[in-house]
Amino acid sequence: MPAFEPRSDPTIARWTRWQERFNTYLLAADIKDDARKRALLWYQAGPEVHEFSKPLEEGESKDSKSAVKALTEYFEPEENVIYRTYVFRQATQGQEESIDEFHTRLRGLTKYCEFTNIDFEMKMRIVTNGMHLFKITKESTTRPKI
Repeated sequence: MPAFEPRSDPTIARWTRWQERFNTYLLAADIKDDARKRALLWYQAGPEVHEFSKPLEEGESKDSKSAVKALTEYFEPEENVIYRTYVFRQATQGQEESIDEFHTRLRGLTKYCEFTNIDFEMKMRIVTNGMHLFKITKESTTRPKI
């Protein structure tokens, strides 16, 4: 399992994926002891993460859940709703990206947008700028569950 690289963006998405792989590793290796989980977290995350996360844990209990919580809070910065909405509105479908892949990517981009009607916003994004073929555009306006 590769170490977590904390210096590239967007960290929270990569941290979440890394953490899921780490949890799968703990399950597969049948590791239940909390001290061992914590030691493996620091070892697997890598020396850079371990070094900068030491101050995050001051005053925290020394269990693995508190370590993961501290790292998650560190990697998940306060989101700027206006910027995230801008990023969502700028998203376009890639040349090789299927409509379903684009839809999934858009769904992820809505996380911090605070839209009142996410499905409507996504459909508008797909119809207005996201499609390469008229057939797909027509299909997206007629399919109720896109």
